[in-house]
Amino acid sequence: CLSAASSRQENTQNVAGADSTSETTTSSKHTETTTDNCADGETTIEATELSEPDSLDEWLSDANENDGESRRYGPDEKVSVSVGIPTDGGPAFDPPLIEVPPMTNVTWEWTGHGEHNVVALDGTFDRGRTNAQRGTSYHYVFDEPGEFLFVSEPHYNGGMKGAVVVTEPPSTG
Repeated sequence: CLSAASSRQENTQNVAGADSTSETTTSSKHTETTTDNCADGETTIEATELSEPDSLDEWLSDANENDGESRRYGPDEKVSVSVGIPTDGGPAFDPPLIEVPPMTNVTWEWTGHGEHNVVALDGTFDRGRTNAQRGTSYHYVFDEPGEFLFVSEPHYNGGMKGAVVVTEPPSTG
């Protein structure tokens, strides 16, 4: 049994009416300490130091299911990323690359295929506890422009990674 305590810098709030495996995070920060309980069969995989790549293309070059195209979403669209899609290359995020405007709520939804988490390389968001349960979801509101690279730590070397690119929509006028 592996047991570990971890501290994360994040703002976490449970979504009212959502199941206990859902949580929402925004970019405000506070410290949360989580200790896993091995009695329920869960294990914690300690995070390894992930380094920032030189470019988005470099980061996604070996990402499973990456075809080089981003899926673009408008300000009023529901944005969902599937977690743990089985592929010939290993588990994947689907889509691995999305482009959204600021103040977009992105939801990662677990497929039930293996234990995964969603962790930003820069620490912006962190659903650090691995989970294999179908129906688990994690929400994060991206409030500022930027490139946010993320990974499932247990499958980092296997290509389970992705990115959210937050850009201001083109002005009309």
